[in-house]
Amino acid sequence: MSGPRMRGTLIGLAAIVLWSAMVGLIRLVSVRFGPMLGVALIYSLATALLWVTRSPQHLRSFPLPYLLVGGGLFVVYEVSVGLAVGLAEGSEQTLEVSIVNYLWPTFAVQLSAVTSRGWKMSWLVLPGAVTAAAGIAWVVGGDGGPDLAHIIGNVASNPLADALALIGAVAWACYTVFSPSISRGHDGITVFFTGVAAALWIVYAVAGEHVGVSFSPGSVMALTAAAAVIAVAYACWNVGIARGDVRALSVAS
Repeated sequence: MSGPRMRGTLIGLAAIVLWSAMVGLIRLVSVRFGPMLGVALIYSLATALLWVTRSPQHLRSFPLPYLLVGGGLFVVYEVSVGLAVGLAEGSEQTLEVSIVNYLWPTFAVQLSAVTSRGWKMSWLVLPGAVTAAAGIAWVVGGDGGPDLAHIIGNVASNPLADALALIGAVAWACYTVFSPSISRGHDGITVFFTGVAAALWIVYAVAGEHVGVSFSPGSVMALTAAAAVIAVAYACWNVGIARGDVRALSVAS
């Protein structure tokens, strides 16, 4: 692996480390501000941070397929996962949603194998996909191992959260695999975050969520931390998939 590609991969790996704190921070903010308002506030602040630090240059030169397809997948992922975490009922389902969301690396590796080598070669990654799915079932099951009835009961009690997490996993796998080839070297992270923030405010307005909001020092700190971690993580990931090894990043995830 060449020097520039190695640096790009390392920057992408930094995103994975930062993402480890994302679900907990979103949940912390959602408890204080409500699931929809909390996520909208996080991404609005993150967008503001990105416009200050990574204002896109020559926006008109961005490929239209990248803005529409890449941006659409990015918005779908962020809205789906943000709302899934916010709507999760209790810490157990928050963990469940997080794990369902992390099916995306499995999807990405499989999709990458199909697109680069064809269906005849993609079967070679199936053992890993099965192992990953079994591991997810085991973690959700807790100390006693996978309990199918328990998992089904959790999903049945609040199917929207799990469904949104699964939609997000598929969308992010597609974004990770396809956006590098259609971006032509452009980084649309700031524009995409702007779209996410706008979409979340629309969802908030349509849902009519009304909760008592208190901008206490603790709430503001949680909001700021969540926005900063999310903005930096996705900026790193965009650099990683554009300049690094997408297959290695997906496997590492």
